[in-house]
Amino acid sequence: MNDKQIIDYVQDMIVDNLAKRDFWREIFTIKNDKTNKELLAHIEGLIELFTKAKEILENIGGKNE
Repeated sequence: MNDKQIIDYVQDMIVDNLAKRDFWREIFTIKNDKTNKELLAHIEGLIELFTKAKEILENIGGKNE
């Protein structure tokens, strides 16, 4: 994927997730933000969320066996 495709893909993932939860104002803001600051803020939040989820799963380790 080229740079634009990557950004479009990530934006679509975030927008789809927000749409499932009826956050229409956030979607509008992301779609119309020419600076991409809103999209970047959501990406940074997701990185923190995924990092925490990874830590949780790694700490569970073999406890589910």
